[in-house]
Amino acid sequence: MIPSEIEEKIKEIIKKDFEKDINLFSITPPPHYVEEDASTNFGIIESKKNMLAIDEVYSKINKLLGENNFKTKILSGFINIEFPPGIYENYINRLLKEKKIFEKKENKCKKVIIEFVSANPTGPLHLASASGASLGDSLSNIMKELGYSVHKEYYVNNVGNQIEMLGLSLMARYNGNEPPENGYHGDYLMEIARKLPPEAKKWDVKDFSNFAIKEIISDQKEDLNLFGVIFDRWFYESELYEKKLPDLILNELIKKERVEEKEGAKWLKMDNADDKERVLVKSNGAKTYFLNDLAYHKNKYERGFDWIIDIWGADHHGYIPRMKEGIKALGLDETKFQVLIHQLVSVKKGEEILKMSKRSGRFYTLRHLIEEASKDAVRFFFTMRNPNTHLIFDMDLAKKQSSENPLYYVQYAHARISSIIENARLKGFETNTIEGFGKYDITKDDRKILKKIFWFEKILNQSLKELSPHHITTYLIELAGEFHSYYERNRIIDETKTQETKARLFILKGVKETIRKGLEIIGVSAPEKM
Repeated sequence: MIPSEIEEKIKEIIKKDFEKDINLFSITPPPHYVEEDASTNFGIIESKKNMLAIDEVYSKINKLLGENNFKTKILSGFINIEFPPGIYENYINRLLKEKKIFEKKENKCKKVIIEFVSANPTGPLHLASASGASLGDSLSNIMKELGYSVHKEYYVNNVGNQIEMLGLSLMARYNGNEPPENGYHGDYLMEIARKLPPEAKKWDVKDFSNFAIKEIISDQKEDLNLFGVIFDRWFYESELYEKKLPDLILNELIKKERVEEKEGAKWLKMDNADDKERVLVKSNGAKTYFLNDLAYHKNKYERGFDWIIDIWGADHHGYIPRMKEGIKALGLDETKFQVLIHQLVSVKKGEEILKMSKRSGRFYTLRHLIEEASKDAVRFFFTMRNPNTHLIFDMDLAKKQSSENPLYYVQYAHARISSIIENARLKGFETNTIEGFGKYDITKDDRKILKKIFWFEKILNQSLKELSPHHITTYLIELAGEFHSYYERNRIIDETKTQETKARLFILKGVKETIRKGLEIIGVSAPEKM
C-alpha cells in the first residue's frame, strides 16, 4: 500500500465513530524523533471542533485501529500510528514491479497543457530558458507520475518587430556590415550567415528572417534534446494569423462590448490594468502581443484542456492580471488558467557572478552550460531552488566529484547500492528473487529508512500542489544522507546471517528505486557505477 491508500484505509476504519468529520482526517510523515510510521492531528481537530476531551477521541481511535492491527501512541496531542506487519514489504514490491505506482484514477481524465521556455527565436537558449525548461519538464513528469495526461508545448513568437530586426541583423552580417544598433550582435548570426545560399543576395528582410528562425529553432531543439526536454508541439504564432484567430478574438470581444476605441487604437475594457497594458490594436493597425496571446490561449481552451499552465520569466509578472482579465472577458473559465513565474538565474565562477546581455552577444547559453557542467548538473541544480527564489548556479560546485556536490552525493548513493547488490550476488545471494523480509524483524534503523522511502508520494503531491519540484531534490539529498548513515551503522552483507542480509538487500533495492525514480522525474540519470 502507498500512503494515500493507507490514509483511505484508516479513514474507512474510524468512520464508524467519526463519519461527520472524516474528510478532515489525514496522515503525514512523523517527526524524526517519533518511532512510529505516521502521524495525525485529527484528535486535536476533532476535540476542538466538537468540544470533546482529546483522551476520549484518542481512546476511540486507538480501539478502532487496534482491532485492525494498527498500534497507536499519543504525543503532544498528535496520534502516532505504527503500521501492521507487511505494509513496507508490500510497498517495496509494488515500487519495484509497478511502473506507475502513484498514478491516481481520478487524474487520468484530466488533461493538462504546460507551456514553457517559449523563448523568442532570435538567438540561442540561455539561462532563463534553461531554468524554465528544468521547471516545466520536471513538473510535467511529476504530473505524469500522478496520472495526469500532460501535453508540453513551446510557443514560437515568429511574428513582430523583433523578427524583422533579426532579419535586418542577418542581412547586415551577410553583407559584411554590423547589425543595426538595436539589432542582434551575437556571433551566432555570423555562423548562420555563412550557411546562407547564393540566392540570398536577392532576398528581402522577410526571407532573411525566415532563414534565421529556421536555423535558430533547429539549434534550440537540438539543445533541448541534449537537456532531456522534448516538446509535444511547437506552436508558431504565425499559425494564429493563418487561421485569422486574432481577428476572430477581436470581433468576439467587440460583440461582448469589451472593446473601446481611443486615440485611434482599440483597447480592452478591464478593471485591473493601466492603459499601456490593455491595447489590442495599435493606432497604426498593428495587432499587439496581448491580442495574439488571447487568441493563442483561446485555442488552448478549445483543445479541451482542464488545466492550462504557463511558465514565464520574472519580467512577465505584471502581465498576469491582464491575461486573466482578457480570458475572463472571452467568457472562459479563468480558474483553469495558471501562471508560474520563475526568478532570474546567475552563473558564479570562482567568486565572480558573470554579467550577460543577449543583444550584445555576451551570455551563457544552455549548450555552454551542458558542455561545461553536464546535463545532469544543470538539471539538478536548477531544480534545487523554489522557482520564486533567485538562483545562483555555482559552476565550480556543480563540477566537483565529491560529497560537497549534492548531485554527486545523490548519484553516488544510487551507484553505491548497485555495487552492494552486485557484491552480494557474487557472494552467492540470489538478489533478483528477494521479495520481502521473511522471518526477519526490522530494527529501528531499518524502519527509519523504510519510512523515508515510503513517504515519497507525499513529496510528489507537495511538489504538484506548490508547482515546485525543489521538494524532490531536497528529499533525494535527505534520502541519500539516510542511506549513507544506514550503511555506516549496519552491516549489509553477512554470510552468517542469510535472512538479515536478504532483508537489508530488499530494503536497499527500495531505496535505490526511489532514488532512480526521483532523479528520472527531474531529468537526471542514475548511474550504476561511479
